[in-house]
Amino acid sequence: MKKQWYYCPHCGQKLLLYDVVNGKSRKIFVKCKKCKKEIEINIE
Repeated sequence: MKKQWYYCPHCGQKLLLYDVVNGKSRKIFVKCKKCKKEIEINIE
Protein backbone atom coordinates (compact mmCIF):
# COMPACT_ATOMS: atom_id res chain seq x y z
CA MET A 1 0.00 0.00 0.00
CA LYS A 2 1.49 3.32 -1.12
CA LYS A 3 -0.12 6.56 -0.01
CA GLN A 4 0.14 9.85 -1.85
CA TRP A 5 -1.10 13.39 -1.13
CA TYR A 6 -3.71 15.03 -3.34
CA TYR A 7 -2.86 18.73 -3.67
CA CYS A 8 -5.07 21.71 -4.45
CA PRO A 9 -4.50 22.60 -8.14
CA HIS A 10 -4.89 26.33 -7.37
CA CYS A 11 -2.65 26.95 -4.34
CA GLY A 12 -0.78 23.67 -3.72
CA GLN A 13 -2.25 22.96 -0.25
CA LYS A 14 -2.33 19.27 0.82
CA LEU A 15 -5.97 18.16 0.82
CA LEU A 16 -6.12 14.42 1.45
CA LEU A 17 -4.15 11.17 1.45
CA TYR A 18 -5.17 8.38 -0.91
CA ASP A 19 -3.91 4.90 -1.72
CA VAL A 20 -2.23 4.90 -5.15
CA VAL A 21 -2.96 1.19 -5.82
CA ASN A 22 -6.53 0.76 -4.52
CA GLY A 23 -7.77 4.35 -4.22
CA LYS A 24 -10.74 5.15 -6.47
CA SER A 25 -13.22 7.99 -6.27
CA ARG A 26 -15.41 10.00 -8.58
CA LYS A 27 -17.23 13.28 -8.11
CA ILE A 28 -15.94 14.13 -4.62
CA PHE A 29 -16.06 17.85 -3.89
CA VAL A 30 -13.70 19.29 -1.26
CA LYS A 31 -13.28 22.91 -0.23
CA CYS A 32 -9.66 24.00 0.19
CA LYS A 33 -8.91 25.50 3.60
CA LYS A 34 -6.26 27.84 2.22
CA CYS A 35 -7.76 29.38 -0.95
CA LYS A 36 -11.45 28.57 -0.17
CA LYS A 37 -12.12 27.19 -3.66
CA GLU A 38 -14.13 24.04 -4.31
CA ILE A 39 -12.19 21.22 -5.99
CA GLU A 40 -13.64 18.16 -7.71
CA ILE A 41 -11.55 15.04 -7.04
CA ASN A 42 -11.48 12.12 -9.49
CA ILE A 43 -9.00 9.34 -8.62
CA GLU A 44 -8.90 6.34 -10.94
